[in-house]
Amino acid sequence: MPNRGLHFALDSIAALESSRRLLGDSYVHELAISTLNELPPVFARGELTEVRGQKVEFILVQNPGSMQLNLDNLDGDPEQILFAIGKDVHDPSWLWTVDYSSLKHVDVVTGLQAAQAALLLKYHEVPVGVVIEDLDAAIDAFFNLPAPVRGNKTVLFSADAMRRMRRALGFWSPEEVER
Repeated sequence: MPNRGLHFALDSIAALESSRRLLGDSYVHELAISTLNELPPVFARGELTEVRGQKVEFILVQNPGSMQLNLDNLDGDPEQILFAIGKDVHDPSWLWTVDYSSLKHVDVVTGLQAAQAALLLKYHEVPVGVVIEDLDAAIDAFFNLPAPVRGNKTVLFSADAMRRMRRALGFWSPEEVER
């Protein structure tokens, strides 16, 4: 599968079954599976990359379901987390409907909705290291932390924060996306 998580598994099953039904006798299951496994992730959907010599996983969250599924599918207890909510979250009330119990801490909270995000994390008893509204300063603070002892740095962000962060880090090309 292009990414981990139940939501990607369900999408993959639906794609395979749709292909089988549409193609009929022309459907080749081994080819479909091989093709599915070779698909790179779309920007920030389970994307693994390197920033300043450190491995980082980018995870895009766009709505309550997306946020919940991605939190539920975090790889263990990530050692370092940046949580960025941008201007695309016009009504941040949906953030409050999510169960944050899988988050044991967040190192950096940022984005144009940083105060709202920090408040909801505090309400859900998720310890927050620092709140830095300015995304560029937050990027520097996060990537200046020592590399994690285990695993990758983890970035959870909304679409606006994802676009701004990718631009600030110089990630432009879809061909550069790795899983």
